[in-house]
Amino acid sequence: MRGVRTGVLLAGGRSVRMGRDKAFLVWREKPLWWWQGELMRVGGVERLVLSCRREQGLEELAGEWAAGNGMALEVVFDPERGEGGMVEALELGMRVAGERALVLSVDMPEVTRELIEALDAFEGGILFTGSHGPEPFPGIYTGAMMEVISAMGGALRRGLDACVEGGLARVVDAPEALRGGLANWNRPGDVK
Repeated sequence: MRGVRTGVLLAGGRSVRMGRDKAFLVWREKPLWWWQGELMRVGGVERLVLSCRREQGLEELAGEWAAGNGMALEVVFDPERGEGGMVEALELGMRVAGERALVLSVDMPEVTRELIEALDAFEGGILFTGSHGPEPFPGIYTGAMMEVISAMGGALRRGLDACVEGGLARVVDAPEALRGGLANWNRPGDVK
């Protein structure tokens, strides 16, 4: 990747529909959190902000992995009550990340480096076009985008729409051959 050197990995969701912690689902013999961290590392991210739940124990595993790969790691924990959901986790992660960061959700193992590079070809906030408007992940977020999203009171899609309408984020089409990488694993039947 060219310009983004900080990444935010959202790995702390409650995984209610999946019935088990998505961060630890195994794909190609490794847990999903490992795949997303590795994707960021090989893509040029030098500093990873990991958003997770304290009880997951992920910070220790990720810390060992990051140290072994020469990557800086900062961990933010989801609030104990977890009432803010994904938007609150995103806000906390971006607060630590700073002005511009690549944001990935742990449940999207088929995102590729090429897909991320398609985002990083532009300045500012960048999102892919989806069937319901801008796709939240993967995306390149900015501090200005987070101000708008936060003002929407937890409505991520409405916030992303407002960012695009206000010129704070650009929406681009994912290359046809890479669109399958935008799928996420929400239910047991999604696991490949």
